[in-house]
Amino acid sequence: MSKKIILLTILVFLTVLTINPAFAREDLKLDLNIKSLDASKFPVIQAYVTVTDRDGAYYRNLTESNFAVAENRFKLDSFVVESSLKNMHIVLCLDNSASMKKDMAELQRAAFTFIKGLDPTDKCSILTFNNKTSVLQDFTNDKYALSNAVFQMRARGGTLLYDSLFTAINKCAIVEGKKAIVLFTDGKDESYSGSKPFSRHTLEEVLAHAKQVEVPIYVVGIGKDFNENILSALANETEGTYYYAPSPYELSRLFKQIVQSFKTYYKIIFATPCQTKDQTARLVEVEATIGDMLGHNQVLYLAPASGRAANQSYVPIKDDCVDCDFREDAKFKHLRSR
Repeated sequence: MSKKIILLTILVFLTVLTINPAFAREDLKLDLNIKSLDASKFPVIQAYVTVTDRDGAYYRNLTESNFAVAENRFKLDSFVVESSLKNMHIVLCLDNSASMKKDMAELQRAAFTFIKGLDPTDKCSILTFNNKTSVLQDFTNDKYALSNAVFQMRARGGTLLYDSLFTAINKCAIVEGKKAIVLFTDGKDESYSGSKPFSRHTLEEVLAHAKQVEVPIYVVGIGKDFNENILSALANETEGTYYYAPSPYELSRLFKQIVQSFKTYYKIIFATPCQTKDQTARLVEVEATIGDMLGHNQVLYLAPASGRAANQSYVPIKDDCVDCDFREDAKFKHLRSR
């Protein structure tokens, strides 16, 4: 199937989704975020989701009874929910340019807090950047080795931001399962003298690469010298989160918040009801209910072509529910009849 036909298929799906939105947004009291959808093991599909209240507090210990799943308007009777992600691969991408000299101790303390909070099955890599990108520690679950790498950091030189992120994404591209990048920086991509740009890669190239690899970037910015629009884009366009630290003493709290958020992921595993490899767009809807509170979200993914393996590509859809065939099911309270 040609790329033009695939694109047209997706556009048709998007058009259908924007016609006759079937629920009132004010009914939603939960935020259900589909962080990524993995179709690489087609016909088995894996969706990674988080559930929060309107204040951003994460819900833990949810089970299958709290979720409902549908594909292409067909409600699924069987799926598995695994709480608290295991075996994550995380790259800590830390700015150790000259401007970090006075705050280096607080950054090291924050990174140490992050490492302590990792699950024993998680693997982390420590990557730092100034005039160059340095991998101080490759992926490991040895917390002593990770902590030792963090306390080796010394502040010097410029800020090779984009090239270092590109390297971090490359590291994530060669591992399987859930992965994430946690970026800390206090500045822009520039040399020690202030000339810019310093990296060979651009912001646009970094964003495109991160989306292709399906890796979210969680960004912590500090100080006044960085471009907040750029850091927000790095997080928001990759399904990560942006945090601002008003002072270096806030870093440990924010790093702890990030690592705790990884423990509130839910992996929803199901078999697609249509196992034909026809390279069609498939709509996946997920709903969460806690008491009388409701959250909903949806994504598109492409089934693989015959004879080809699936990839992890998916298309986020605005949170406007389609008028689904399973609208009478009690677990899909938000759906209205025509």
